[in-house]
Amino acid sequence: MSENVSGPVLDEPGHGLKDAPSSARSKDIVRGKSKTRSRIAQGVSLLLLVIVVLLFWHFLGAKSNKAASRARGEVIPVEIAAATQMDVPVQIKSIGNIEPLSTIAVRSEVEGTLQAVHFTPGQEVAKGTLLFTIDSRPLQAALSQAEAN
Repeated sequence: MSENVSGPVLDEPGHGLKDAPSSARSKDIVRGKSKTRSRIAQGVSLLLLVIVVLLFWHFLGAKSNKAASRARGEVIPVEIAAATQMDVPVQIKSIGNIEPLSTIAVRSEVEGTLQAVHFTPGQEVAKGTLLFTIDSRPLQAALSQAEAN
């Protein structure tokens, strides 16, 4: 009867083992593959990290350099003119309420249709100045009728 015994296989007579046991050999292969995979993963992650750092530097770090170079690179035209003497209007622009020193209420002594207005809004007027002209025809007719009676 012949028996199959697993054990070391001799390469040549008297020269030792051809191969190590299969379980030890598979562990070495798995370790070698896992080391290779981990080295590849480390290399890829290092490459990605370098790319991310370069992108941050390009987009965020270069803005300050662009702003500094842009300010120095702009050309501003300079104009020259002869000095002249003239009145400069004083304008005060502000937000607020304006109240007049005095106000008046204009009341007519007689009723009638206005024919003309002799001032512009905001214009200063003095006492006794003619402001409105009233149609005098109805008043003249009433006066003539009163004199006739």
